[in-house]
Amino acid sequence: MVVLREQVYGNITVEEAREQSALILENRLQEDFGSENIVSFLGPEDALVHRHNTETDSRLKDHYAMAKGLERAGINVASPKAIYMANEVNKSFMKSENLKDIKNYDKISKPQQKEMKKQFREQLYKTMDAGYEPGDVTIQDNCGFDIKENKIRFYDVADWKVGFN
Repeated sequence: MVVLREQVYGNITVEEAREQSALILENRLQEDFGSENIVSFLGPEDALVHRHNTETDSRLKDHYAMAKGLERAGINVASPKAIYMANEVNKSFMKSENLKDIKNYDKISKPQQKEMKKQFREQLYKTMDAGYEPGDVTIQDNCGFDIKENKIRFYDVADWKVGFN
């Protein structure tokens, strides 16, 4: 039997990570499901992104690293805060800022849609200029419009790559 060692990266302690992992395992958080990820909302500030399938937990590290790199390059991503790679007892997750103010393209007004399209193009060019290759993102998938800040936000960058240029 392989015993996995817990690891934390970013702004979180092992104790906090275990507590938040327990909330996920006990289904005590409001959730939104994607094709590979589940987003659990942890109060007004944070979201926990975890996988449907524990075999893909290692992709959380890639997602965290990519989001951090894009954020440093000035790309509008959901800001990653921490990652917890659990042992066999707990649930691994990535902690990011809450996405509650981010709305999908079809849920915003026509003027906001126009602004989102404009920013979508600008942000993708900026992404490529910074040396990144956007992954599975369209105006309607894996990004949304932050209605409070009036800007586009990419929230699933797990399939993006470095080294486009």
